Amino acid sequence: TENYLAKEFIPTFSFSNTSITLANDFDAAIMEVYYLVAAQHQEKGRLAEAAKWAEKVADLFDTPALPVSPNTSRVAGILLEAGKTEKSLRLLEGLAERVLALYRKTSATDLILTLDHAQYYLDLIKVVLKKNNLESKKIDEVIKSIENE
Repeated sequence: TENYLAKEFIPTFSFSNTSITLANDFDAAIMEVYYLVAAQHQEKGRLAEAAKWAEKVADLFDTPALPVSPNTSRVAGILLEAGKTEKSLRLLEGLAERVLALYRKTSATDLILTLDHAQYYLDLIKVVLKKNNLESKKIDEVIKSIENE
């Protein structure tokens, strides 16, 4: 899997203007593949290698189209464990902002989030932050915004 991802895999993102993906959750599938590689390294005690794969996938999604997926917060957790706090916070904040955007504006071509779903993803983010004794004003603002709607 690593060789394929490193040498042959060319992801097609849902936010691409030049191609069409098969499903609106394809970005989450891309996130999952990279997360699973990173998680296997993490489980075997190879944190540097896990962080390398977590960073690769985080860098793929340096866009407003970050996949809303439990694996996005899990990748952020691996980055935090490896001491990559800034990149992890960027990922978690991006996920929170994406949750808010999808909750506020539904689309036939994107994930539809109910209030319960939005709160579920925000709870995952809060767990990662709490576990690592971190705070984020951006994430707090998103949480308050959803609670007040």
